[in-house]
Amino acid sequence: MKVHYRKSIGLFYLVVGIIFSIYALLTLDQGTSAIIILGFGIGLILISIQLLAGCLFKLDEHKLIINSIIGIPMSTHQFESIKDLEIVDKTVYLYQNESLKKISLTAWMANQREWQAFVEKLGNPKIDE
Repeated sequence: MKVHYRKSIGLFYLVVGIIFSIYALLTLDQGTSAIIILGFGIGLILISIQLLAGCLFKLDEHKLIINSIIGIPMSTHQFESIKDLEIVDKTVYLYQNESLKKISLTAWMANQREWQAFVEKLGNPKIDE
């Protein structure tokens, strides 16, 4: 199961990147600061593409893979059973070696429909956003 980023975050980065890029192109004759702003705008556009197309995390039968904002796997959490994962107050925890470990996943960044399916797959009741 894959959970993607919330589309509004990607769209925000895209709009801001376009605004920065247009501003930089309009002010190119004013020196090197416009080149820096253009680079920043293009960078935001590239990040927005990843946010719109990439996934925040992937849940397999025995592991949870969390991706970075640029799409590279940032951390992998292995577990015996899906029941080892639990959500409390929109925070994901993993029971491992008789202790509770907080997983760095935030509900607000996730596509809400997919996040709710993830919550239900873990056996938690419906969480209103």
